[in-house]
Amino acid sequence: ATSAGGASRIFSGVSATARANPSRGVDLSWLASDPDQDELTYALYFRGEGEMEWKLLQDDLQQNYFQLSSGALPDGTYRVRVVASDAGQNPAATAMTAERISAPFIMDATPPQVEVLSASRTASGATVRFRASDGASVLTRAEYALDAADPQLALSDDGIVDSQQETFTVQLPSVDGQEHLLTLRVYDFTGNMGVAKAILPAVASQGGTRPGAASGGATR
Repeated sequence: ATSAGGASRIFSGVSATARANPSRGVDLSWLASDPDQDELTYALYFRGEGEMEWKLLQDDLQQNYFQLSSGALPDGTYRVRVVASDAGQNPAATAMTAERISAPFIMDATPPQVEVLSASRTASGATVRFRASDGASVLTRAEYALDAADPQLALSDDGIVDSQQETFTVQLPSVDGQEHLLTLRVYDFTGNMGVAKAILPAVASQGGTRPGAASGGATR
């Protein structure tokens, strides 16, 4: 039988934490113990934001953790319900169950989309504007690199990379007139990386301004 009091006696906590590593997905963990020292088994259910019903994720678990792999569910916000039972060591009439619901967490296996808005240069410098967006989680970090040089931190135009859409202006005040490649990499909350590039064509030795040829896309 299910006991409301049993929930407080069995569970001491449940959590779901999204790792910033798209290859790992989401690690789920919880704490539970039976006052009679009975062994517990667990069933996990999930529900997406805006959904009404819980769906079975995994049952008959012996351990108090579960790894939800990246891509197992579509991008979005979810909660997990953990149901603990001591039915394996008790008659049906006296068996107890208890449950806890996790805090919301984000599933995000899709990299940010990054595109070049404009690119221009002179004999002594260049300016490139990018836009980045992510449909499931916030953007957290960006960096740019000129050719094969070490990456440099890129701040968004509003000064901090912390929303689902950001624009970036990369200014290179001192660069020679040869052709160069400027790469922007943008990372989201779960560690997915999106990339776009702008090709800065060579300029005539006498100076002048030419638009930069640009191309962009997303990778993981």
